[in-house]
Amino acid sequence: MHRSIIKGDSKILLDAGVCTRSFYVGDVTPEDVKAKYKSGVLTIVLPKKEQKKLNSTSKIAIE
Repeated sequence: MHRSIIKGDSKILLDAGVCTRSFYVGDVTPEDVKAKYKSGVLTIVLPKKEQKKLNSTSKIAIE
């Protein structure tokens, strides 16, 4: 039995009781990704993307 489901950027592949899933996570190298599987739970840790810093004294002109 083989079945694929595609939703947006995600693809789920079901194959004889095995489930795989893939999705785009940005420009991340495999060395930066940490993953562990314990007691039926898969935990994936990805690096946090640095946010743009705004000036704390930004002013907006109001007409």
